[in-house]
Amino acid sequence: MGQTVEASNDSNAMFLMYDFEDPDTFIHYSGSSTYPDLTMITTNVVDQCIKTVIGDPGSGHRITKLIVELKAKLKRDIRKIKRNFKKAKWRNFTDLMENLVKEKPNNHIHYQETTAFSGALKRNTKQNILKGTNV
Repeated sequence: MGQTVEASNDSNAMFLMYDFEDPDTFIHYSGSSTYPDLTMITTNVVDQCIKTVIGDPGSGHRITKLIVELKAKLKRDIRKIKRNFKKAKWRNFTDLMENLVKEKPNNHIHYQETTAFSGALKRNTKQNILKGTNV
């Protein structure tokens, strides 16, 4: 069984978080104890993980707690852009959108085509629907 786990970890870039000094997590009623919990994580976050074995709550099983402290950037709140629809150049906006839609094929839409369409839509909106409040 151990060789199978090692082979799986090696082929999938996984790491088995096991320390011989950790207390056993399964306590048998006969008094013996083992460590059957296999905590596996990806190798790219090994340094950001803290594993703790919590005391026995009375069931014969100790709980394994794993904390993963990912160093991710927090996204700031995106402010909603207000547009002045009363002063929009609707004829220009409509003409540009119709031309853009005519150029796109009706078959599968791929990621690059979707990204290009989204970019064109944003540019068209910036040019023809001005920022500001409805006055």
